[in-house]
Amino acid sequence: MTAIEAGDPDAALEIYQRQIRPTGSPYPPLNVFTDTASLLWRLSLAGTAGLEPYWREVAAYGDRFFPQAGAHFADVHYALMASTTNQEGLQTRLAQMEARAAGGKLAPGEGAISLCRGVQAFAEGDHERAVRILEPMLSELVRIGGSHAQRELWEDTFIVACLRAGHGNKAARVISERLHRRPSRRDQAWLRDARPAPHS
Repeated sequence: MTAIEAGDPDAALEIYQRQIRPTGSPYPPLNVFTDTASLLWRLSLAGTAGLEPYWREVAAYGDRFFPQAGAHFADVHYALMASTTNQEGLQTRLAQMEARAAGGKLAPGEGAISLCRGVQAFAEGDHERAVRILEPMLSELVRIGGSHAQRELWEDTFIVACLRAGHGNKAARVISERLHRRPSRRDQAWLRDARPAPHS
């Protein structure tokens, strides 16, 4: 993540290949799955190409350890993976999450489903819809758990969706709030994209 923040996604991918990918990892499955899926998604947002083999590896891991909806933090990361590799699997997972929500068994409630649908829209290239879905969810991210850095992934997705859909003002607002908390070369680059210099 530090390499991505510094604007060096190639270095982040090299670290992923050496130390993070799921094959042979000794760490708990939830940590392995969420860390790998989120890092690949961040790399995708940064414009890294050729990630398909890594996504397939993470998909196999996720289907092995999290074949059904249950742990909502795994489920929202399953959506990252499935929106990239397996749309049919994502639809199945969303239906399972909706059934759990209807039965009062989805701790974050419908918000977790909305986050999944937001990344689905983004992966489909419907950035306008992704913005509409994710924008009201930004204030609810704490409900899914994880660290602030982990939850920023959905802010990242919202920002890139805004930039691609022509909503630079919305992106700039979120980016500016983040830059008040911590420096980020990547966020500064996004802010320049959100606020293009006037033509001379």
